[in-house]
Amino acid sequence: PENVAGDFGYLDTNVPGVFNIINTSGTADFDGAGAIFPGSTTAHLIDNAGNYYEVDIITGQYIPMGTIAPPVGESFTGLEFHPDGRLFGISTDGTTNTSTLSEIDLVGMKANPIGNTGLMLPIALSIDPGGNPFTYDLHDDILYTIELFNALATEVGPLGFDADFGGGMVFDPNTNKTFITSYNPAIGDSQLREVNTNTGMTTVV
Repeated sequence: PENVAGDFGYLDTNVPGVFNIINTSGTADFDGAGAIFPGSTTAHLIDNAGNYYEVDIITGQYIPMGTIAPPVGESFTGLEFHPDGRLFGISTDGTTNTSTLSEIDLVGMKANPIGNTGLMLPIALSIDPGGNPFTYDLHDDILYTIELFNALATEVGPLGFDADFGGGMVFDPNTNKTFITSYNPAIGDSQLREVNTNTGMTTVV
């Protein structure tokens, strides 16, 4: 989702500077967290009001499924599927060191909290094929790993730039790399960046 214009689309890694619009966004709220089930054409999205949608990534059609409420006072900022098929979400209240890692039950449409990460503004979530989860925090611009059984966050290292508001993160199996999208106030625009998950440092794609 591109939340300023309200569009849904994709980036071609061969031409990363172009946002290819498929359709308009299907929600009036901020599309804060989403993940594509591996090998499928269906994305699962939860906006900042807790509305849950399935999205056909070919047509961009949003299908309302109901609501999945985050912990009280928080909004979901990242979703990602584990290689074993489980869906995890990270949420935050954005003002204190209160953010929660949850396992998402799509059948029961319920978030089951695992624990407090201790981070203030974790804005995205990715999980590599080894089942290793990562997030980055807008408050301190640092990449973290997270334990899926207790939500403990461990610092990896600084991103190397001032990441700001809406962002996303994904592991790309085609290149075996992790990427983030984030607004960079130093240039007044958003960027696609490759992340070194061993150091935290990012480079502009």
